[in-house]
Parts: sequence; C-alpha cells; structure tokens
Amino acid sequence: MNILSSSILSGVVLASTLFAPLAAFAQNGQVQAQANGRVYTGVVSNIQDGNLTLRLSNHDELKVRADEAKLIRRFGADMKLTDVQVNDEVRIQGKTQEDVFVAKHLQDLSLQARNGVFVGTVASVDAAGKTLVLNSRARGSQTIYVNADTKIIKDDHPVAFLDLVAGETVRVTGVWDRTNQNVTATRIEITTPFAKMHIAGVVKEHASAGVLTVLSDTNGLFTVEIQNALLVSRDFERTHQKMVGVGDRVDVWGRAHRGSVTVRAYFVHDMTAVPSERHVLTLSDNHATIQMHVGDRVMLRLGQGYLWTSSSSDASVLARVNENTSSTQGTYEAKAAGQAELTATGDPRCRLSAPACMIPSLLFQAHVDVVVNES
Repeated sequence: MNILSSSILSGVVLASTLFAPLAAFAQNGQVQAQANGRVYTGVVSNIQDGNLTLRLSNHDELKVRADEAKLIRRFGADMKLTDVQVNDEVRIQGKTQEDVFVAKHLQDLSLQARNGVFVGTVASVDAAGKTLVLNSRARGSQTIYVNADTKIIKDDHPVAFLDLVAGETVRVTGVWDRTNQNVTATRIEITTPFAKMHIAGVVKEHASAGVLTVLSDTNGLFTVEIQNALLVSRDFERTHQKMVGVGDRVDVWGRAHRGSVTVRAYFVHDMTAVPSERHVLTLSDNHATIQMHVGDRVMLRLGQGYLWTSSSSDASVLARVNENTSSTQGTYEAKAAGQAELTATGDPRCRLSAPACMIPSLLFQAHVDVVVNES
C-alpha cells in the first residue's frame, strides 16, 4: 500500500470513528434520530457569523450553529469553519435547541484531505472581492480566495494583496474545494524570475552596510547590494566596500527581479577609486618610518627562522587584518589618520629543541604615519 492510499485510508477511519455512533446518515433529506442527536446531509446555501443555512434534498432549510462543532474535511483532516463555502456538501450531527440546530460534528464533503499546492500564472485580480483567477499548470483555471490569514510573500518579504498583478507567476498553498473548484489560500508566493542588470552611474549614498544607492545615467535610482560582489578599483585591482565612496562613478553588474529597483550585484567596477597601496617591511626596515594612506596595508616579512608575534600601539589608526600566509608574519591596515608603532618580537625556533639554544630574540619596530587620502 502506498503512502497516499494509507493516508486516505487513515482519514476514512477517522471520519468513520467520528460518526460511528450515528449508525446511519440522512438520505434524500430525511432525518434519522440517534442517541447522540440527529444527522443531516445537505448543501450550504448561506454563511453568516459562524452560522450556516443548510439546504436539504427535500428543499427544506435548516439553520445551523457550528461555532463549537468538531470540524473535519472529506477524508478526516482538521479544518476551520472559515473553510466552509456556499454550495459545499456537508454532513452534520447535533441537536435542535429552540429554533436552531446546534452541530456537535461537521464534515465538509467538498474539501480535500489536506492543503494542495497550485502553481501558475495570475489571469486576473479582483481587489474588491479579494480573489484572483489562477491559470494553474495541473488543474486549469482556479479561483483563489484570500482572507486575513493568507500570507503573501515576494522576495522573501510579506506584501499586500494589492501587490498581486496579472501576469505574475505564483505558488499557492491552500484548501481545494472540489465542489466549487476554488482554493482558499493560506500562502501565496510571488515567484518573479531574476533578470541580468547592468547599471552605470554615480554613488549617491551608503544606505547601510554593504548597500549603495546609485543614480544611473538614465536617472533611475537603484538600491545595490554589494555584500557578495567582486569589487575592483579603477585599475581593476581588487578593493573593498569602504573604498567605494559617495560620488564615485561605478559600473554594476547584477541580478534583479522584474520591475524591482533592488539589484544583487556580483561585480562592481569603481572607476574613481584608486587601489590601496601595499607596503612590505623586512628586517632591513627595522626602526624605519613609513607613510601610509587610509586604506593602505602593510605586510611583515621578517623571515621563517623565528617565531614572530606582532602588534600595533593604536588599533584605531593601524589594525591587524586576517590576511596571514606562510610567508608573512602579519598584515595591518591603515584605518584613520594618526601615528602608531608597529612592533614584532621573534623567538628563535631552536628554543623549542632540547637542549634549547641560547640565540637571543629579535625586536623589530617601525613607525607608521597615516594620512588622509587626497581628495
């Protein structure tokens, strides 16, 4: 037995168990008296404030209060009262109190056992009725109902019903009503495809970390996400986000959803930024003074014969970055204008042997003067 057959069988067992005390259901609008109440089968003709009007096959109408009833779908799955629609075939069990039939159990025979998924193109949108017509790939034209519980998602963010427009591709999750051929949606995902984008323009602001606002040459204003982009300077050398300044002219290549002004960049060419300079210090530069610009980096290459530890006297001016390789003993970046002392101490590797050698340690020092980039 496959999973689907097993699930349906389980639902049938659940439904049978739920209505087992009733022994027999209404046939042709006739009512059978039972120990636990009466059973009716009919078609919903009206729904208002949790109350139903049920039209029996003999054309009699029954006023039903179902706000406290146990609710199940056709094969026994749980449901909500808001899932019931006009024209649904339902089966109820309960007792009459005054002039209203109070349902203890209600089974909607028109609703499928579980939520379905429908993928297709929006054909039309009725803003007043909060419905849309979906040309689904598997079930043809379907009317989709939206209520207060429906979640509508676009680009991983919640949006309003009015953001749905004809022509969009959507993925709808909801309860399918086989009688009315419609779906009450629990979730609608707008799956607009990505398109390649190329923007040439000027950086207007750093909107947030890793996000630029760019005014294109065609006067379009774009939000450009550069967190995962390859950034290069004017001379096509790799650079980093903070080197891209307001007023810089940039070429941006990326992807965006159709109609969106948010671009996920994968390559940014800053045609204004000058590449940061790299300085290299060796043992021959001991006690030297070097001048750096903000954004420049300095690497220590002091040799492999010693175990080196290095530090900066002022990390706000000159800070260590994680760019160590087997051939360097530390890389530092100029962060702000000021002065800092770069110090490294090297212990000879033979100190680790037994017996330890008596070769003295080495002390390396360099004075760093950081200045602001010229405008």
